[in-house]
Parts: sequence; structure tokens; C-alpha cells
Amino acid sequence: MIEIRAERPHHAENIERLLDTVFGEGRRSKAVYSLRNGVSPIEELCHVALVDGELHGAIRFWPIQAVSTGTQRRIQLLLLGPLAVDPVFQGAGIGRALVEYSLILAGWRGHRAAVLVGDPAYYSRFHFDRAGARELKLPGEADQERLLLREIVRGAAADCQGTLVSASAEMPGLMRYP
Repeated sequence: MIEIRAERPHHAENIERLLDTVFGEGRRSKAVYSLRNGVSPIEELCHVALVDGELHGAIRFWPIQAVSTGTQRRIQLLLLGPLAVDPVFQGAGIGRALVEYSLILAGWRGHRAAVLVGDPAYYSRFHFDRAGARELKLPGEADQERLLLREIVRGAAADCQGTLVSASAEMPGLMRYP
């Protein structure tokens, strides 16, 4: 039986092991990791998937911002990732359960849009696409076509433009959607 549970500190070691298995130890060198530096994940949206009590999947979300070049306007977004499922259980619906459950929670918490860097064919099933992210740029990402966006609230993509940067409570001008 698959159980989706809130991530807890005692899951950290198993999550890191899972991420290394799925993405390799060089995963931290990817451009998207720079958005996570110095920022904690959004605890209420981070979950694990347990199968018979053993951790076999995990999802995390991070606060980021899109900063528009001209106006320096900052829009708060969610960064989904990493999402990882133990290769033995891939195709069993664990990834789908983690994504769908956490995005429902994100909507309840007032978040309006989420972005990720990933495979468009896989993430299209969760309504992530390149069209909504066309006005966004992730510095250092060689393949901008892998930068995808999902509106949690209809129309949110219209405000999503600019360069993606790490977010923190100390940054001036942090805006949430109205």
C-alpha cells in the first residue's frame, strides 16, 4: 500500500540516498539547484511516498521569484523539485500521487503557479507546459525548453515573466499574487 506522508527530518538521509540513485551524485551541479541555495523548502508541501513503511518516493517545493527586467517586479512562484521515485517502483503511480496531492495543497495554501525543470513529455500529464514559461528564464540552464510552468490558478501565467531567482524572506519587494 502506498502512503503519502509529510516529509519529516528523519526522512532526510533516505531522501538524499533516493535522489542520488535517481539523479546521480552530480545532481547538485545543475542550474536549478542554484535556486535552492540558502533557502529552506516549503515544509507543508514536501512529502514522501511510503510503500509498506519504506520510503520509495519524495517531492519537494521551494520558494522562488521571477524578477522582471524592466520594472524589477518580483512574483513569488513555487519550484517543484526534485521529484524522485525509486526505479523499482517507477510506473506504479507514486510520482503521480505525489505531484497531484502536493499541487492540491499548494492551491489550498494560496499559491498560484509552479515551475520546474524537467521532461515535457512526462510533466505534461500534470498540466506543466512550456507555453506558460516562455517569458521566464533560468540562468545557467542550457535547455530552456525544459523550463515548464503550471498554473494552479487560471490566468496566473500572465504575470510570470522575468529571470528566476532564489527567494528569501529578507529580499525587498517580495510580492505574492493579489
